Amino acid sequence: MLNSGESAIKGWCLLLGSTSLQLQSARDISMFNTSFLFASLIWGSVGIGYFIYGKKQSSWPAMVGGVAMIAASYFVGSAWLMSALCLGLVAVVYFLLKQGY
Repeated sequence: MLNSGESAIKGWCLLLGSTSLQLQSARDISMFNTSFLFASLIWGSVGIGYFIYGKKQSSWPAMVGGVAMIAASYFVGSAWLMSALCLGLVAVVYFLLKQGY
């Protein structure tokens, strides 16, 4: 039994000529699950903090790292991949700031 959301998705997929396999993959890949939204909120907030810190301190690694974290929280579709990428960015920014950039 389909609920109203699934029937709406099925209707649009049939209207656009999608197959049932594409319908199933569209239902499985949902960017509105709890872990994705929470990770996006956390890493986007950390990115804004890095950007503001870099702007006030005139530090380009922190500003670029902040913009990259904000972009990652917007473009990356997996919470795990987003977290790994942002942790890597934190490490790179830390290393560059310790080197004196």
